[in-house]
Amino acid sequence: MAPLREAGKLGMVAFQFPPYFIPKAANLDYLARLPERLPGASIAIEFRHPSWVRGETRRTETMSFLRSRGLYYTSIDAPEDNSIVPSFVEATGERVRLIKLSAIVFALQSLLTG
Repeated sequence: MAPLREAGKLGMVAFQFPPYFIPKAANLDYLARLPERLPGASIAIEFRHPSWVRGETRRTETMSFLRSRGLYYTSIDAPEDNSIVPSFVEATGERVRLIKLSAIVFALQSLLTG
């Protein structure tokens, strides 16, 4: 990543975690260490298990955790379902640099390719 950073071309580094990555001590520790492993990088976090943000208390705890470590929350664009992380927007950093609209990209690709 050093060449990208030196050229001023490194934007945000996005981590998309699989559904089995749930809120537990080892995973929280992994997230907490990301800034030291990628010094100076803006880091976006996307969870795929709804337990990270399901319920007001858990959502508040998760957003506070990310905010206190300078990590950016990435909300997914998906239909509502209990097995999917709910869609919502909350800023956990000073700037929003990443907006992920997967369904829209897929729909545009489908239109363009027939």
